[in-house]
Amino acid sequence: GVDWDAVRRVAFERDLVVDPEHVPNETLLGFLYAPEFSTEAGQTEIAGDGMGLARVKQVVEELYGTFVLESTPQQGTRVTITVPTYRALQRALLVDCAGRTWGIPEAAVIEVIPIGAAEISVTEAGMRLDWQGEFVPFGPLADVMGLEDDPGESVIVLSTPIGIAALSVGGVAGTREVAAKELGALLSGPQIVSGAALLGGDDVVLLIDAGRLAERLRDLADRPRGPVYKVLIVDDSKGVQQVVAGALASAGFSTVVAGSVSEALSALNDHEVNALVVDFSMPRADGVALVHMVRQRYGEMPIVMISGVANHEDVERAKKAGVDAFFDKGDFRKGALADTLRSLIELGM
Repeated sequence: GVDWDAVRRVAFERDLVVDPEHVPNETLLGFLYAPEFSTEAGQTEIAGDGMGLARVKQVVEELYGTFVLESTPQQGTRVTITVPTYRALQRALLVDCAGRTWGIPEAAVIEVIPIGAAEISVTEAGMRLDWQGEFVPFGPLADVMGLEDDPGESVIVLSTPIGIAALSVGGVAGTREVAAKELGALLSGPQIVSGAALLGGDDVVLLIDAGRLAERLRDLADRPRGPVYKVLIVDDSKGVQQVVAGALASAGFSTVVAGSVSEALSALNDHEVNALVVDFSMPRADGVALVHMVRQRYGEMPIVMISGVANHEDVERAKKAGVDAFFDKGDFRKGALADTLRSLIELGM
């Protein structure tokens, strides 16, 4: 099995933990996947560089699969890798939260429990679910994603690379095979949302990475949360609203959506918004017209515009109206939208 004492020693030497003797194995497990983390004293041709598990986990995640490591001292270690038959297709448990549909890999789901039957407690280490005699990390999906509070109806118990974790959701809509598509570099980053899929019509399901979800649950308990900035997303496509809002929510933002200029102005009156993300092209009034109105009524609020059709003249017109940053939807800079929003908001404070 895994030499947990050696893992504790290396974690302490690398300043990853303060009090190694009191760090649970479920926390240490996450260090095993970190690049260049090794308990070997030296490096050989086949071991010691600390990249083995990190590479395996990365490949499995790229295939939309799950990777689970279980180790018992003096007995051995079991690694379970589950990947879909086809990379683009995966079975997902569809759940509702804060008015949006989310997908959790079916392979990671152990059990679904009615919220009334779940034994949940608050400890010094955060919220915990008493599951089969074991206290596992727990939290509402709305809290993890930075969304508005959502009454939980069901608890989902998950098997993840760093151990068992659980979350509450507004409802469960069943299991479905979906064609997963990556979000693209502009919306991506070190986030919980791994991709998106169309459900039919303009409905979109946002796919959650179970391992990163468990890491976020652990981080919420271990560290105080920084400021949560609220961003208004304006796009006439409901699908685009869901994808952009979900990607930003997984990056730590709170989000509000609107489908038109009038809805956007109403949302600005109803919510204290820190920044605006607006589509360039919308029916009846384009995004530039909205920017003019926002600048007249709300002053120096950070505004980011996104488009897949704007030309050079359109970009110049948008910037003249007061847009702080303009992104093409094909922008390949990883996580650029979230990084830019956070920089603009904090620069104006």
